[in-house]
Amino acid sequence: MKDIKTGMIFLLIVLLFLTFCLGVYVGKRSSGSDFEIYTGKSATVKESTQATTQRPEQEETQKAVTSAQNGKININTATLQELMTLPGIGETLAQRIIDYRQANGDFQSVMDLDEIKGIGEKTLEEIMDYVTVEDENENTGS
Repeated sequence: MKDIKTGMIFLLIVLLFLTFCLGVYVGKRSSGSDFEIYTGKSATVKESTQATTQRPEQEETQKAVTSAQNGKININTATLQELMTLPGIGETLAQRIIDYRQANGDFQSVMDLDEIKGIGEKTLEEIMDYVTVEDENENTGS
């Protein structure tokens, strides 16, 4: 009789423990908060269901993405964030493009990008449709 009571108490404790664990598991799953993973290379920016304040670098990247969606990026005037929206161009290559531009003046052709260390034929082909060296005045007609 004592063994049956001990077994029943043990079973009750195990059931209570399992119920507790299940409650914790379900509680954590249902109380998950909204979050975003920001990589800086995303072509789209997801909006959270809650009002959030964007960091300055997020705002710059969002502006760069919008600029890239509206037309080609002018490599003679593009910011670091704008250049980073190009396929295969990370922060290091974007900074090299800016440094080259500052040291040597405006690019005369998109093909001049092959002068940048790390930009080869393959990368150049990937970004060709997204970049230009147009003068901004030519676009506006002034």
